[in-house]
Amino acid sequence: MSNDINNSVENILLHKANLIKGSVALKERHIKNLFKEYRIDYNENNVRIFLMGAVDAMVYDMGCALDFTKQKGNINDWTSYEMRKIIINKLWEISNG
Repeated sequence: MSNDINNSVENILLHKANLIKGSVALKERHIKNLFKEYRIDYNENNVRIFLMGAVDAMVYDMGCALDFTKQKGNINDWTSYEMRKIIINKLWEISNG
């Protein structure tokens, strides 16, 4: 049962993360304006880093909302750095090696 839960949560997180990663409106309006306000160069690498941070925060928030922190050992703790890194690595196709 716990493996089914982990797979379901991972699929939901990847879906939501893909929405964040692919949002043209987010990139063109919010991020561009935010970078301009704080005098950050608006380039592909900085946008990628910003989106990785947004995905990381979303995974953490969702893990907290689903109360994974109290269920250690039974299912994966999606609030942990290692589990958040799994989503980021899959989304940006980063190898762990």
